[in-house]
Amino acid sequence: MQLVNLETPGTIDLSETLALNEGERFVRLGEWSPDSRKFTALVGQYSDRVPPFENIAEDLVVLDAQDGSATYIATAVPRGWRAFSYRWLMTPNGYTVRATLGRGIDGMVFRKAEYEVPPGMGYQLP
Repeated sequence: MQLVNLETPGTIDLSETLALNEGERFVRLGEWSPDSRKFTALVGQYSDRVPPFENIAEDLVVLDAQDGSATYIATAVPRGWRAFSYRWLMTPNGYTVRATLGRGIDGMVFRKAEYEVPPGMGYQLP
């Protein structure tokens, strides 16, 4: 997955940042922050081992468009993130994403402890 900067020449490969090289993970792009400096990505993996593949654990990640860095926010299970289940908030340091932990619209939203982040998931914890 490549992030292309249209103002300056160059691309950032986000595959390693989002641990997509592990084969079973996939990405849904979310939305841009109101200042267009960051955007959300939903990085998922099915927990089912056989079809119909209905259960998913999906990480909400904020990506910085300037340097490609990623910040882990929270995980939604068993159906992943739904629209409007997280939102952008303005802070003195710019925009950040807020997700409500606990019972979500369709399942549970939780924040992984540092030691629970799978190998290769090198997100910067805020």
